[in-house]
Amino acid sequence: MSTLKIVFQYVLVLLVAFGAIYHVACGDDDDPSTGSGQADDADDDLNDDADDDVDDDEESSTPYEFAPPPSDEIGVFVAKTGSDENPGTMEQPKLTISIGVELAEQDGKSVFVAQGEYNESVAVQDVSLFGGYEAGNWQRNIGENTTSIIATGESATEMDGRNSNAIIIEGFYIYGGETSGHSDIQHSSGIDLNNGSFIVSQCKIYGGRAWETSRGIVCSSSSSIIIFNSVILGLNPVIENGEKSLSYPQETEAVCTYGGYSIKIVNSILMGGNSISATQSNGISLVAGSTLLAINNYIFGGYPMGAGSKSCGIVAKGYGKDPVPNMVLINNTIDGGYGLRRSIALSIIMLNEGLIKYNNLWGNHQDCIFQAGVYAFTCLQSIAEFNEFDNGSFSIADNISSDPDFIDPNSDWRLLPTSLNIDAGIDAWADREDLYGNIIGDFDYFCGRYHFDEFIQYDFEGDPRPYGAGWDIGPDEWRP
Repeated sequence: MSTLKIVFQYVLVLLVAFGAIYHVACGDDDDPSTGSGQADDADDDLNDDADDDVDDDEESSTPYEFAPPPSDEIGVFVAKTGSDENPGTMEQPKLTISIGVELAEQDGKSVFVAQGEYNESVAVQDVSLFGGYEAGNWQRNIGENTTSIIATGESATEMDGRNSNAIIIEGFYIYGGETSGHSDIQHSSGIDLNNGSFIVSQCKIYGGRAWETSRGIVCSSSSSIIIFNSVILGLNPVIENGEKSLSYPQETEAVCTYGGYSIKIVNSILMGGNSISATQSNGISLVAGSTLLAINNYIFGGYPMGAGSKSCGIVAKGYGKDPVPNMVLINNTIDGGYGLRRSIALSIIMLNEGLIKYNNLWGNHQDCIFQAGVYAFTCLQSIAEFNEFDNGSFSIADNISSDPDFIDPNSDWRLLPTSLNIDAGIDAWADREDLYGNIIGDFDYFCGRYHFDEFIQYDFEGDPRPYGAGWDIGPDEWRP
């Protein structure tokens, strides 16, 4: 099969698959029909007969949303029916998110955005953004009221947090910038985060399609972030003029962190992208000084098709005297992807301390389950070798390597009843002190308002964990 045909099929798979996952994470799978190349999924999984393990006719959702009840006292409102000359109230909303943000920054409010496509790059400082509303009555349904931010520059959203409160972005489709040639957009991202604390919840994020690098979320400077129930892809899911959109970027990642970032990811799907020119594609990339806690996610390295390409589910890279301080992985399914030269589930260069337990490290095209080292690399190819590996820095145990048995590996990552992921995980909240308390610290509260256990005791469909003898591995908790 030709390289172009493989990549073309991969893109089509992602278009279908991301729609299915967003339906369970956020209530629906409609992509916007934009004027910038993004296609609209017509395949809404609304009439669900027997194609999965849940009854979609009885909608399941997590027991909370971060958005407070909307009111003029706390919010600035934006709708496609509004005008930027309006005061930004519920009855007279603004037209553009950027103008709404400017007013919210002045008044110390949040921004509530009604459904529609907003073609703009939004710069935010100390303002939370909430999407998924119906203009007029301001009732919220994230799945039905698709709210999209489509970049006109490199990044769709640039967020800077300077105060002590967490900045929240919830309920959006976000598309990074797309290049039309070699020089206009070198680097693109869906969300670019700097400083402060952030929560990304129930979003579907695409990194754009730049010439050199495209990333779903980029985190820089000393900050912290929690990603919850979101789908993040390193590239925009678009085939435009055939080979044109497949020929770049050179590097793609779902999430990339720099400079002392603390990142926590729960119940999410993170995937590197596809590109004929790409030489590197990662699900998560941690660079010197960053820490990671990942619980019950699906992380995929992607499909880089450039000559000598390499893909990694997770790569942690320290430099010089600045290592990655710590990394905790619990109950995740991690796939190294389809790099032509090498595919690795976990690649680690200079990690101070790590805990890797109850994960499924799986891949049909995987060269190494685990690679570690600075100059001389250790490549472990069997799960038995990995579980017994001990270099004094890592605590590794009870991981498996098996086909996770998704309902449809091309479109739906819920588990079949035959999956070995079922009951193979651990209660990541009840056992937190033994698992990661000494590494990560106290998570009884997050950002002052929310118990961390609220995040992890439900799967991405809102079903409580566990069902059966134990927690399942990955974002889905299987039920008959």
